[in-house]
Amino acid sequence: MKKNISSIGVVVLLSLFSCSKQTEKKSTVFQSNNNRINLQLDSKSIMESDTVELFREKVFESNKEVFLDGFLWKTKVDNENNVYIAVQRLGKLAIYVFHPDGRLKNKVSRYGRGPGEFEYISSMTVYKDTLLVLDTRLQKIGFFSLNDLSHIKDELIDNSKIKREGKFESLMKGRDIYVIDADHILMKFEVLSLFEPNMFTKSVSYRISNDGIINSKPILQQDRYIMYTYKDKGNTREFGFTTPFTRNSLFTLNDKGEMFTAWSEDFLIKKYNREGIYQKSFYYPFQKSNLSLEALDLDRRRVEFIKEQGYPKTWPVLHTMEADDEGRLWIAIITDNDSTYQWVVLDQEDGSLLAKFTFSGKRSEISPFASTNLTIIKNGYFYNREYNYEDGIDRIVKYKIVFKER
Repeated sequence: MKKNISSIGVVVLLSLFSCSKQTEKKSTVFQSNNNRINLQLDSKSIMESDTVELFREKVFESNKEVFLDGFLWKTKVDNENNVYIAVQRLGKLAIYVFHPDGRLKNKVSRYGRGPGEFEYISSMTVYKDTLLVLDTRLQKIGFFSLNDLSHIKDELIDNSKIKREGKFESLMKGRDIYVIDADHILMKFEVLSLFEPNMFTKSVSYRISNDGIINSKPILQQDRYIMYTYKDKGNTREFGFTTPFTRNSLFTLNDKGEMFTAWSEDFLIKKYNREGIYQKSFYYPFQKSNLSLEALDLDRRRVEFIKEQGYPKTWPVLHTMEADDEGRLWIAIITDNDSTYQWVVLDQEDGSLLAKFTFSGKRSEISPFASTNLTIIKNGYFYNREYNYEDGIDRIVKYKIVFKER
């Protein structure tokens, strides 16, 4: 059977895939176009790709047994299909651990500055028998045992060994955490300033040892989203905001430590080895969806500043990119439909199309820094956040992936 996928409501959108022009700046981070593989989503490759159905199996949410006190912020799944959900709100925080069948297993951590406590969980990752939790405010990493969920240790991020070439290195804060191997963590750093939101529009990734020491040289750099800015009346301080159509960098890491990056403007995926050395890229020409500012539910004052500062005439192409544990890349594409994304599944080695499917999701609610997008593909399951605050819905839904060959 082919390594392919398609889900509920499979739709072939041949008209979506055609050549397009760049309407916004490309990512300037990666200069090399060597080993670029140009691919086409033609009718033959689409018709020959497999399909798959996603069967809703379990839901992880507040129930009679547990109340998730806050907003779902980050989620991870271990090799035994246990689900870890970080929930937080102002002054409140916890990590809820669920059995694969949806029963609550335990609750770990709380709001605070003590051992195993956090003020703001910005990222989590699982490696073998350890859960790693990053607090971007306290700039510390918490380590928990997956065997008994006990707190192992906390490590403050130590930047004493990095080469300080400018203001970025002095102000940067760890935002995302990944594990390359047993001895090395990969951490993405950014500078986020409330009053100067576009001071630095880049992110830089460093290797970090298990005791929190940052390696002296960065191994990867990406562009970061650019925020719109405006000034309150009588206040000279600038504040920033993003829009659903704001371009942003995507990143995912596979089990081998290989890295995949993209700038959401185009369907261009770049692959790097575990040392951050460029290997190859996959490019699919794509016709972008037209953007209508009036069709979006935006604050009138924000619309005025958007029009003053300019905006693109199209949506970006890419929304989500996730590497699974079976050598595939899952990519959500923004289309003309505001209630679904077109997903394609590619081979990590050659970028070839393996499958396609449509799945629910609102492009009008995209946010580059909010955790509205929580998608994990692991152990033959597709996990996705489902939320509707007006109806009180905020949960992780687990789907069984069933492949079907055409």
